[in-house]
Amino acid sequence: MVNRLELIPDVDTYIDYGNDVPHGTDPILICRAPTNWSNTEADIFLHWALDLTGILANAVINSAKLIITPSDKGGDCLIDVCPLQGAFDDNTTTDNEPSWGNSVNIVPLPITKGVPFEVDIKALVQSWVANPSAYFGIAIAVRRTDTGVEGFTSKSKEGSVVSGGFPKLVIEFNNVQPIGPAPERQLSAATRAHYEDVVKKHAGIKDNP
Repeated sequence: MVNRLELIPDVDTYIDYGNDVPHGTDPILICRAPTNWSNTEADIFLHWALDLTGILANAVINSAKLIITPSDKGGDCLIDVCPLQGAFDDNTTTDNEPSWGNSVNIVPLPITKGVPFEVDIKALVQSWVANPSAYFGIAIAVRRTDTGVEGFTSKSKEGSVVSGGFPKLVIEFNNVQPIGPAPERQLSAATRAHYEDVVKKHAGIKDNP
């Protein structure tokens, strides 16, 4: 049986390298490539409440997609997704942001306002299932492809009045039972007494009068 999870972030923010202020409670998330001194880089951090030791324990991931519906755009771009290597929260800034792991997917995308785009992160989610302690969320960055302003904005978890949808993580998976000894069979008292009588008869043992 294939199971499906569709999650929106429980923690999200963006880091604007042009100013050192937290954006964890802003209604939008900004992802932007640097073009000149007036357009500094901005990257999005996302975290979902993945139950890696519960519902996803020992799961085989069939598919895992990051789905973002831009509320605005600044040009087509390369989307770069990296695993975070430490925790973040609404107060994270350039001064205390966690480090990133290696890129797991770089996708050239046409960005259209209101039209969802998808990024395949199946291998990354499967690695979190294998090692739950390595899960801290992801960073999304935009890489330049020309000299124009490139990037997009998206609704944050606080962005109820912002157009577009929340960044979603959609996972389809199969649960696999862990390999181990078969559970011990529990016998009723009557069945246990019957087996004891059979053993005694074969061994020539008589009950005491």
